[in-house]
Order: sequence, then structure tokens, then C-alpha cells
Amino acid sequence: LFTIVEFTCFSLFFYYTLSKLLLLRKTILIIIPLFTIFCSANLFLQFDKYDNLDTIPVTFQAIFIMSLCIIFFFEQIRNPNDLFIYSTSEFWIVTGILIFLAGTFFIFIYSSSLTGEEFEQYWPINNIFNTIKNLIFGIAVLIHGNKQKKNKKELLDYQSILENP
Repeated sequence: LFTIVEFTCFSLFFYYTLSKLLLLRKTILIIIPLFTIFCSANLFLQFDKYDNLDTIPVTFQAIFIMSLCIIFFFEQIRNPNDLFIYSTSEFWIVTGILIFLAGTFFIFIYSSSLTGEEFEQYWPINNIFNTIKNLIFGIAVLIHGNKQKKNKKELLDYQSILENP
């Protein structure tokens, strides 16, 4: 269930962020229910016998979402909206997602062939990258909050100018 929710949240983020690529946005909306069906079938039909992690869906999720991250950066290079890309909260969210998925990718792939001891030995790597992702998401929240404050201040300044010419 976590894999489905995470995939849906990340995909919907890219759906709203990649506004200029209409075909890709439609593809995202088609892939979300297909991925949900695939994960459900994997769970109920026990394609992956290993109990700790649903290796096949998580690997597909990582590849698909990392591809969307690369497309996001490519779109930003082609059509920059801001002078500095790192001044946007979207940049930090995509960076956090990419670092997390790239850092845990091979653990997810090989988890089905690991013993329980090996799995527990390598799982702290997931925790470290999850923490890094959350810290980077925190930076995104701060940047978004500062941008909202700045926009609100500019609006109030503009309103005061209109009221007192």
C-alpha cells in the first residue's frame, strides 16, 4: 500500500509540475491506475515471494519517477522560469526524490535475493537516504514559505500604494 501511495503522490506532483508536456501528463494519469493494478496483482498473486519488500513494483516505481525527475530538469534547462533554479521549491522536491530513489535503487532491486540478516544490514542505507530526502523536502517547504511571505508583502505594498497615491 505504501508503494502505491508514494508512487501516486510523486506522480501527481510531476503531473502538476510538468505543465507544458501534455502528452506526458496524460501518460502519468494512465500509468497511476495501471501501477495500482500491477501492485495489487503482485501482492495477491505473490509474484514476489520475499516478505520484506515488493521488489518488482518498487523497482518500476524508481525507474519511472527517476525518469520524470530527469524530464523535469531537462524542461527547466530548456525553458527556465526563474533565474536560479535552486530558488524554487520544485527543484528541491525533485532533488530530494531523485537522491532518495537513486540511493536506494540497488537495495530495492537486490532485496529479494538478500537474507533477512543481510536485509537488516543494508536497510540503514534506506533510512539515511529517507532522512536526506526529508531534510531536502524541509528546504523546499522553507523556500515555498518565504516565497509566499514575499508575495503577500508585495501585494500589501501594492494595495497601500493604490489606497494612498
